[in-house]
Amino acid sequence: KVNFAFTIGKLCVSSFHRRSDCRKHRAILRPSISSPAIPLCNSLSPKESMTNFWCLLCLCVWCFMSVVEKAESVDTLLSIASDLGYSGWKGSEPCQHHWYGVDCIGGRIIGIMLVAENLTGVISPRFADITSLRVIDLSHNRLRGTIPSELTRLNLTSLDLSYNQLHGKVPPFKATVVQLQGNPGIETKTRGTHRGLIIGIIVLSVLLIGVACLAVYREMRRRRRRPEPREVTTLDEY
Repeated sequence: KVNFAFTIGKLCVSSFHRRSDCRKHRAILRPSISSPAIPLCNSLSPKESMTNFWCLLCLCVWCFMSVVEKAESVDTLLSIASDLGYSGWKGSEPCQHHWYGVDCIGGRIIGIMLVAENLTGVISPRFADITSLRVIDLSHNRLRGTIPSELTRLNLTSLDLSYNQLHGKVPPFKATVVQLQGNPGIETKTRGTHRGLIIGIIVLSVLLIGVACLAVYREMRRRRRRPEPREVTTLDEY
C-alpha cells in the first residue's frame, strides 16, 4: 500500500511539474504581433494526457481502498467488542475519535488494551484480521474459553491475558511475550514440564525399589543354599 501511494505521488508530481514549466515558458515568452509564433502549452501531448488519466484513476482507487479498509476495520472492531462483551465503542473513526483502549499510529491500529473492564465474553479470533496489531492487553477481566490459534498469525510483541478464566492449551507463539498468570485452567509448558519431571521421579523411584528388593531376595536365597560346616575329628581326640 505504501508503494502504491508512492507511485501515485510520483505520477502526479511529474505531471504537475511539466504543466508548471509550460506555464513559466508562456509567461516569459509571450507571443506578440511582431514575434514569431511560439508553440503554446494549452494542448497536452498524448503521453501527458495518459499520465494525467492514470494519476486521476489511481487517486480514485486510493480513495476507494481507504474507505473500504476503514469500513472493514470498524466492522472487525465491533465484532471483537461483541465477542468480548464490550459495548463502549461507537462511531466510524476509531483512530480519529480516539476509541477507548484503541492505540493508533498513522491511522493504523497497533494496540487494543481493555484492562479491568469486567469483560465476560470470549477472545475473538477476528483479532487476527487487524494485521497491524502489536499489543493486546485484556488482563484482569473474566474472559472464558480458550486462546484462539488465529492470534499466532499476528506479529505481536505483547499478549497479556492474565487473571481471567481461560483454559486449554496455549498456541505456539513465535516471538510474543505472553502473560497468563491467574488462569488456573491454562495448560502451560512449565506445568507440562513439571508434570513430566514428577512422573519421571516416580518411575525412577519404583525401579530403584524394585532393584533393591530383587538384590535382597537373591541374597537371602544364596544364604539358604549355603551348606552348614561339618565337624572335623582330629587324632588328638583319640
